[in-house]
Amino acid sequence: MGRAAFPASGGLARCAVSAPYTVPPGAVERVLHLEVHMTRDFRFRAVLAACLLLVGGATTASSQRIVNIFDALLGETGEPTAEVSTQELRRILAEKSAVVFDVRPFREFAVSHIPGAVNVSAKPGVPMSMYVSDVAEVGRALDGDKTTPIVLYCNGPFCGKSKRTAGELVAAGYRNVRRYQLGIPVWRSLGGTTEIEDEGLRYVVSSDRTAVLIDVREPDAYRERTLVNARNIPRSAELIRHKVLDKIIRGAPA
Repeated sequence: MGRAAFPASGGLARCAVSAPYTVPPGAVERVLHLEVHMTRDFRFRAVLAACLLLVGGATTASSQRIVNIFDALLGETGEPTAEVSTQELRRILAEKSAVVFDVRPFREFAVSHIPGAVNVSAKPGVPMSMYVSDVAEVGRALDGDKTTPIVLYCNGPFCGKSKRTAGELVAAGYRNVRRYQLGIPVWRSLGGTTEIEDEGLRYVVSSDRTAVLIDVREPDAYRERTLVNARNIPRSAELIRHKVLDKIIRGAPA
């Protein structure tokens, strides 16, 4: 199966589609016209959006099968550990076939992390600019089993934390280490759910004046007790609304 790739090297992030897929006319130009006058993070988001256009239009000459953006990889070369795609990570989480580590500092993990991910403390004595998870703590989380399949992620294509941690794990003898190098920004961009820990919620409530808290319990429970400034949108009402919308989209009577 062909894959879209997001090479991060060079002055302009680019996307490419592996053979045997053909690229529709104009698709590459739409990507290359994204000049580098943007900030690095915003540029990646823009290129990701353009790649959605590119990949969405890439087809096989024979079957006209659409390439799935969820199979995309960053596409870097020369790394000692392999990448997994968003689709592969979804499968790994569903099957629990590997231990997924969020290798960012605890506060970032607490505010928003991929459900099921594990966070460990930092390697002692390392400056924040070279942050790396403590391999000894990873070993404790795995009961010392260096054959356990591991997937690491951090803050996306320009984040080096998962690469540094992967390198230290391989050097320590771990034999099955992979990275979700697209990271949590792309996970969220592609509709992935994230979780927040109690400490993260307290931090957001006290520090982020733009945050909106939604209490999805039924109105009686909401009126009895809720978080300060939380709004009530009952989950049951939303489920009914989605069912009605689904019927309308499918052309069935509501």
